[in-house]
Amino acid sequence: MNYKTSIPYSFLKANAFNLRWAEVADNVIPLTAADGDLPFSSEISQAIIRASENNLFPYGSAQGEIHFRSALVEHFKASKSSKIEINQVLATNSAAAAIQDWCYHFLQPGDEVLIPDPVDFLLGYCAEKAGAKVVRIPAKAQWKKEDWATAVNEKTKAVIICHPHNPLGFHYQSEDLKNIADFVKEYKLQLLSDEVWSDLVWDRPFESMMTYCPQAWVVYGLSKGFGLAGLRIGALIGPDAESIQAVMNSQGYLRTTHGVSTLSQVAGTAALKSAYAGSDYRKPIGKTLKHTIHRLQNEQSFFQLQPPQATFVLWLGIQANWDSGELCERLEKEAKVKLVPGLPQWFGPGAIGHVRMSCATSIEVMDEALNRIFNWIRTSGY
Repeated sequence: MNYKTSIPYSFLKANAFNLRWAEVADNVIPLTAADGDLPFSSEISQAIIRASENNLFPYGSAQGEIHFRSALVEHFKASKSSKIEINQVLATNSAAAAIQDWCYHFLQPGDEVLIPDPVDFLLGYCAEKAGAKVVRIPAKAQWKKEDWATAVNEKTKAVIICHPHNPLGFHYQSEDLKNIADFVKEYKLQLLSDEVWSDLVWDRPFESMMTYCPQAWVVYGLSKGFGLAGLRIGALIGPDAESIQAVMNSQGYLRTTHGVSTLSQVAGTAALKSAYAGSDYRKPIGKTLKHTIHRLQNEQSFFQLQPPQATFVLWLGIQANWDSGELCERLEKEAKVKLVPGLPQWFGPGAIGHVRMSCATSIEVMDEALNRIFNWIRTSGY
């Protein structure tokens, strides 16, 4: 099978943006943004079609449709060991928007925010956009109080964590979550847990930060685990109804300047309530991830990797004499494969010496990409 026939190539080439197929030259394979090449469940499509049959799309609830928030509550109870109430959930126009709304609500110019390093650029970007100073703490799978406590001062307002972590691929264990909860309580800090990857955990059941810290805030989205990136459907989960109402008021939800498409909520509800939509979407991605790890571990020594506990991205170490930006430019130009360089603008200073590879595609696409990369390594003498 040709790699292009293993995915909806023509559609993706015309419609998949954000460093992906529509934004690269012909014959370049993009293993870049964390967005999948594989179709989501037809059960979701059918729900969208049914919702359109009345030929009416009235304004929806400012906080989010009841059916979507109810489905999210059940999802967290069933798969994230967390009991939340429907009035704690605010539907948002993507997980990214949830992070930005939270930052605008809680942070003021002059505040300091502690975040891991490296980490997805959105955490630091949203905090800085709200006027706060970002203080980066080396990211570790085992959370240690002493790493974070030394950065706390009178200006420190909040801690933002990424759980599961993008790009390192770990997720915190129960003891770590308890220690984080104790830490923010001791220092009287706000806590935001980015859990957009929580449906893609491979090694053991996932536990939400909300389980151990009822005063925490959680960001959730359906782009990674269900393949709904373009529908921009996410949620902000708060400690109680009053806290959610305060965010809604400060960010314009009660004045219709913010909000999420009702059609996206229909899709999100179908995804969350389905017995198989999530697993059917994630299963082939998991196979590609496992296949890619095997080939990287057995067929080359240029890249170093630690298999992730979660996510479908690989964080690959590169040789010290290589600049990740230069390496990715050469791979795109010469091997016709595009990766994401470990540059501070994407992940923070701690990303230096790494590149990120997305595995959310077919095995055929990944094999073609790996063959090109391995051939480039051999012919270039590396």
